[in-house]
Amino acid sequence: MPTANGKLGVGICGVGWCGAQHIQAFQNNPHTEVTWLYGGPDEQRTRASAAKNSVDLPNARIARTYEELIAAPDVDIVSIASPNHLHADQAVAAAGAGKHILLEKPTGLTIAELTRIRDAVRRAGVRTIVSFELRYNPLTDFEYIGLVNEVPMTLIGKPGLPPNNLKELIAYIKANKDKVTYANAGIGAASHLCGMLFMSAIGTDVLTIPYKGTGPALTALLGNEISVLLSTFASAPRSRYTRWT
Repeated sequence: MPTANGKLGVGICGVGWCGAQHIQAFQNNPHTEVTWLYGGPDEQRTRASAAKNSVDLPNARIARTYEELIAAPDVDIVSIASPNHLHADQAVAAAGAGKHILLEKPTGLTIAELTRIRDAVRRAGVRTIVSFELRYNPLTDFEYIGLVNEVPMTLIGKPGLPPNNLKELIAYIKANKDKVTYANAGIGAASHLCGMLFMSAIGTDVLTIPYKGTGPALTALLGNEISVLLSTFASAPRSRYTRWT
């Protein structure tokens, strides 16, 4: 529940350099207040790490366990900036406790971890966001000048995927949204943005997995690790795949 002053309470998991950046962002937000810190079972080590990273929160309480942090009634949001291998378990636990989540990247280390987080968030009905820093606001810091180029994109399915055309694909995704996975060439890439637009257009969200480029994404597609990929027409394979252009 909100704190006594009406702000949303925030519990920070991980008080190293990255966690300190999260804290600074929440301190600059007029609607939030950092109420708890957790940096492991050693309270003195947590305090020392906070001091080392210039965290000044004299009124924040120190949790000795993660369970204590997510059980606190004055924590509405859990900010997870812990070591990468802990992200999935901590995010699932926070969702189970009914807390909204700010999760430092990487979200998870495997597709199985991403799926667990997605399912936990959907069950709990909480809000989540992955920390991805931009030094600009894409909605207000750019001014449209004109169209420079158009790049056609192609939807590619893994070998053996049942749909034979776009209409069948959309129906298949809607019927299997918890099983279908969508890959892109990286956060912010054209394939990522087009994928978000496609899911918005059909009114269905599926698990999205960013790769470090089109090559690794295509390799994952060939290996049946993911279901669908959006790629430029030039880089789309000519055989062994189902394609919908």
